[in-house]
Amino acid sequence: MIIPHIVNSVAEEAYKRLQQTGFSYKGANPELRAMLYLPLNEIVKKFTSKEYKEYTADIEAGLVLYSLFSPDKIGLRSASDEGIWKYLSIEIAPDLVYARWGDKENRFWKEKRRIWLKTVWWFIHLSWQGDEESTRKILQDLTTDEIVQLVERAGSGYRVDLNREIMKQLPAYRSKSTHRDIFRVVMKFNTARLIATEPSFSEGGTVGYVRRLFNSLSQR
Repeated sequence: MIIPHIVNSVAEEAYKRLQQTGFSYKGANPELRAMLYLPLNEIVKKFTSKEYKEYTADIEAGLVLYSLFSPDKIGLRSASDEGIWKYLSIEIAPDLVYARWGDKENRFWKEKRRIWLKTVWWFIHLSWQGDEESTRKILQDLTTDEIVQLVERAGSGYRVDLNREIMKQLPAYRSKSTHRDIFRVVMKFNTARLIATEPSFSEGGTVGYVRRLFNSLSQR
């Protein structure tokens, strides 16, 4: 699947036009619009429900996007290209992004790690447990902070297998930990330890490395 790409200068001008026209869809790429709009709109409509947490809606939106634009369909190089996510945000789904965030240009195009569609796609990718049901299960009862901590703490690049193992083990430790910010602390520990440690070569491999990350909290 080929998705068009737009650069910052184009995105900026297009965003200004959206501000003037109420963030409505203008007819670009109707086939792509039809594919994305129906499933994503059902989720976006729930953002206004007091019984539906924004975090939950973000996860559901991410799962929809990951199904539509899975790595085998668009490739990880395209998924890493913020220009593609800017195009989807500004030209294909401006009304949906606006329904979630309002007039916040960083969520449409301006900050590459804050573009909403890209952020929730990568959160699902970095949390993926092999299928949608297993992934949704480990992500329940989390908060928006986990999305921020996982996606924005990229360093020199994502360690996909490592991040997926952290997310896999997180629910068990959250349920018994007294640390309210356990995920943030573990991610900080991980960033520091990666300077001198290769998880796959440590005792117990990546699984053992992650287990020790969480167990180190009891020593604080």
